[in-house]
Amino acid sequence: VTISVDGILTTTGYTQEDYTMLGSDDFFYVGGSPSTADLPGSPVSNNFMGCLKE
Repeated sequence: VTISVDGILTTTGYTQEDYTMLGSDDFFYVGGSPSTADLPGSPVSNNFMGCLKE
């Protein structure tokens, strides 16, 4: 998985095996959550504001 912010800051992560999808029985938030400041281990208190693209 590679994530890029404004085309400048880019980070890449890897899994131990090949995966083609992400599944979860819980909510999966991208860019924020209803109460970001209350998320365990969250280094931020504000949600993401902007656009997401492939």
